[in-house]
Amino acid sequence: VVKENPSMKTTEVTKVVAAKWRELPKEKRTPFDKLAVADQKRYEKEIKAYQARLAQLGPVPKDPDEVQAKLLKKFKSILAKSFKPGAFELVMQAYDEGKSLQIMTAAQTYQMQGGRGKKPDAMGFLTQMFGHAKAKELAK
Repeated sequence: VVKENPSMKTTEVTKVVAAKWRELPKEKRTPFDKLAVADQKRYEKEIKAYQARLAQLGPVPKDPDEVQAKLLKKFKSILAKSFKPGAFELVMQAYDEGKSLQIMTAAQTYQMQGGRGKKPDAMGFLTQMFGHAKAKELAK
């Protein structure tokens, strides 16, 4: 339709395609109807899984300071398990130097590992932040 009428507006194209769909015999539409039903079932399954993950996260805090405080507390506990005390201070120094986006990216990678059933890797977090040599030096 668009190739035949390149200047046609999207709304007009939609009307033409819808009219052609309605003109199709039922037996030609059936395979597409079956695909639509299967896709709807897939969507419903995925949305339930997504909503379950959202429910696990709990309510989203509205106060940015509260978000930052929770994030810092989490970093401190994560790093305290496997690294020397200086590791958290190094992350805080990076934050103060304006590397918050880099920290957030590394933290998201860390969280995604846990979401895929893998054990989150604090060494991977520090390696992504500071390089392998510095992360190894900070390890207990």
